[in-house]
Amino acid sequence: MSGALQTRQWALLRRARILARRRMRRAGRFVSMLFEAVGDAGEVWRPMRRDDFGQGTGRPVLLLHGFGAPRRILNVLERRLRRELGVSVMSFHLPGLGGALGGQEMVTEAARLAEKLERLCQRHGVTELDIIGHSKGGLVARWMVSHHNVGRRVRTLVALGTPYAGAPLAVLGVAAVGLFSRSVWQLLPFSQFMRRLRATPVPEGTRMVSISGGVDVIAPAPLCRVDARDAAPGMWSNHIVAGVGHNSLLMSRRVLAIIRKELRGVPQSAARESA
Repeated sequence: MSGALQTRQWALLRRARILARRRMRRAGRFVSMLFEAVGDAGEVWRPMRRDDFGQGTGRPVLLLHGFGAPRRILNVLERRLRRELGVSVMSFHLPGLGGALGGQEMVTEAARLAEKLERLCQRHGVTELDIIGHSKGGLVARWMVSHHNVGRRVRTLVALGTPYAGAPLAVLGVAAVGLFSRSVWQLLPFSQFMRRLRATPVPEGTRMVSISGGVDVIAPAPLCRVDARDAAPGMWSNHIVAGVGHNSLLMSRRVLAIIRKELRGVPQSAARESA
């Protein structure tokens, strides 16, 4: 009897140890995800220097933020790209918190940014660059690359949580700010803007990359996919990062690793014209 009792006690003890190890692993994964998502969030509020366009070692990178977000939300990604790729990075401001509080339609916004970017490229002798757009920023970037001459300079267009098929939750935005925002209507699935966006692919020399979060409810992965409609054969790819949400795409180290690989995967020809 005592032997059976002892065996049962050992079994219970072993079970308790297994459960404890599982809880520790889960806690470790949670802490890891937390640090991955917001570990450097303090950098969001630090001022950035944005006057070195075209002075890095490779193609410069332009960042565009999304709907309802300030430009400073890009600061963490901007610092990491500068530090780990050695490239010059700049961002453009989309007025009204990315169009949530006023601003223009995305077609007009894209035209304004395309003209501004073309002037900068000519001034600094930049012949090639890459663009990373988050959420709505990816839509604006896609339109700019497909419909304006500056698109011929873009080698890689990376979209982070960009709903190319539209965002169903935009109906909540319409209810909240539809009287003030023009672009929120364009985010709806089957809007005229969304239909026109997919009708024109990017230039043949441009590679399209879509990175979506596995737990993104604002722009779920199926709505972010790119395919043969968007770019030339072999010039598009899709990535889904498990455990990452919409804004966490800008903070995640795993997302950064994909961006780094994609930007370095395309041959880096001279990013600046010879003097």
